[in-house]
Amino acid sequence: MATSPPISQQPLAQHKTARFPVVTMTLLAVILAVAVFPPLRSILVYDRVAILRGEVLRLITGNLVHLSASHLHYDMLALGMAGCLIEYRGYRHFGWLCGFAAVAIGGALFVFQPDTRFYGGASGIATAAVVSLALHGLSEDGLWRRICTLALAVIVVKIIAEFATGQSLFLGSAGGELVNCPLSHLTGAVVAVLGCGKGSRAASIGHRFTHYVSPRFFVFGAQQTNVEVARAISFDRIDFRRRRHATHGFPFLGPR
Repeated sequence: MATSPPISQQPLAQHKTARFPVVTMTLLAVILAVAVFPPLRSILVYDRVAILRGEVLRLITGNLVHLSASHLHYDMLALGMAGCLIEYRGYRHFGWLCGFAAVAIGGALFVFQPDTRFYGGASGIATAAVVSLALHGLSEDGLWRRICTLALAVIVVKIIAEFATGQSLFLGSAGGELVNCPLSHLTGAVVAVLGCGKGSRAASIGHRFTHYVSPRFFVFGAQQTNVEVARAISFDRIDFRRRRHATHGFPFLGPR
């Protein structure tokens, strides 16, 4: 009769447990409610004039408003898929990621795009979700890691193309008076990178990168270079003294 191996010899269970995507479903429900109830859009949309009057919550709530049906469908699909996978795979702090991304996107638009009067859309939060999901996947192995690497590459190409062309890579021109806002996507991606877990492989790569581009590295590198130059000069002096002693004060003549 076959028996199961002892617990100590059984394969370890996965470190993540599947769970219902509460944060994702709640966020999608709020976005859908704003879309089907037009009076909410005028109250929540990012409006720079209203923000300057003191309605600062519009910096955050503008991410919940969509000004076209195609943008709404795309954002809900991207955010829904990425959010559900994040929560299903047990990656932590997704709610905090969405909150910080919303604040950062509104702040970035207010500071760096002062000519933007209105803004709406959750594409920046969706970008943050996709980047966060992919960064967490880099710490795993197998096919999932390759998929996450490809997803990061697509996001990078998408943001660069949007800044270069002014149009969405997937939706093209929004038409009418609506224009694409790649700054929101870039801000969402940056928030996801900054919020990456400290122990993940992606975080260690980012830490090494920031180390090499920091002024402290260049100062340290210059100090190390000075030390090496000083050592080389010292060695040359020692070698010069030895050769001078061997040639009785004329090192260029060589030994007798």
